[in-house]
Amino acid sequence: MPDEDLVMRSVFLRVQDDNELRQLAHEQRVTKNDLIRSAVAAKLKEWKRTGASLQKDLPLGKRSK
Repeated sequence: MPDEDLVMRSVFLRVQDDNELRQLAHEQRVTKNDLIRSAVAAKLKEWKRTGASLQKDLPLGKRSK
């Protein structure tokens, strides 16, 4: 991803998700940032193909009150 323009975004992750992300990044020898960017790119691609799955996935990211 060298020469790509990047935009800084801040997000809050659930502690368990962050722990799992850290573990996966360690196992795969990549950064958490690389995993997050890859996951976002893959999910955006999927959502564009099948708009219905967006509604199914939204509750996974909503903040619990």
